[in-house]
Amino acid sequence: WDAVTTDVEGNTFSPDAVTYRVIDRQYNTVADKLTETSVTLQAVPEGEQAFCQFAVYAVTAGGESDKMAATAYKPVGMAYTTPWAESFKNGSVSSIFGYNYIKGQEPWQFIPTHDWGVTPQDEDGGFAFLECYGDLTALVTGKINLEGLNNPAFSYYTYNYTSGTIYPNSFALEVDN
Repeated sequence: WDAVTTDVEGNTFSPDAVTYRVIDRQYNTVADKLTETSVTLQAVPEGEQAFCQFAVYAVTAGGESDKMAATAYKPVGMAYTTPWAESFKNGSVSSIFGYNYIKGQEPWQFIPTHDWGVTPQDEDGGFAFLECYGDLTALVTGKINLEGLNNPAFSYYTYNYTSGTIYPNSFALEVDN
């Protein structure tokens, strides 16, 4: 992040007058009283994976700034090996997932059945669903190592109960390095 050199009114001050505080997504302080403009953290234990996000605040004798920098909310740590699979067995997950709210605040849910009578395609007692009427929410997997795969594929089953309505479902698969 860039060093803070002025206050909210534009008055300059010495770099010695400011320290930085880093918080995680749950607002826990993970680094405090930093005098440099970077920090290295071990976000997850070795061999594990989790979704993480961090933010930085400047602190002076006058108080704490608004959030001045933030990382993206993304999976970090050891990637899953292939073949990777998730079936949402019994309405739960065996790997990490996150959401990116694109429009609205409707979350994905992992459940064994739904009141509109749809049951899991693989009959394992669970599936993921997004019941939205105009909202858009991305379901994001953890990191998956695709190295060495000539033609990686992603397959899934979908049921669209709003087909033909003003709320059509659409699916997009994005791969990030």
